[in-house]
Amino acid sequence: MRSQPGFTLIEALIVLAILGLAGATAVLVMQTILPRLALDAAAERLAADLSQTRLRAMTQGVIAIYPEYDGSDRPIFPRMTARRLTGITLKIEKPVNFSADGWTAGGRLLLERNKEVRVVVVEAPMGLVRIEEAHAGGR
Repeated sequence: MRSQPGFTLIEALIVLAILGLAGATAVLVMQTILPRLALDAAAERLAADLSQTRLRAMTQGVIAIYPEYDGSDRPIFPRMTARRLTGITLKIEKPVNFSADGWTAGGRLLLERNKEVRVVVVEAPMGLVRIEEAHAGGR
């Protein structure tokens, strides 16, 4: 009897099982990485907004506040920042005021998602912005 080129059913099933395990592992890894990446992106966006607010205060010679408010207790964020904050809890510990020369008394904004926390800190008096990683229990 002459052998036919190709794979046996057993070989094909083993390859499919290996691919299935690899795919399941990739999904589990992505479920832990994606929320962390979203939190990092939101923190970077807030840091960029704060730097832009400081620059606006200095170039326009006005006092700038971040975040701005609409007359109620709800902060207003630029559209790109609002998108980044979807699914993320934001706590404004201390709003940031920039004087016309760029100086500030500092501020802290906390972002939390799935027990991961990022703290966006504006240092007084120069207004330098940095991002810190923290845990939900120990802010």
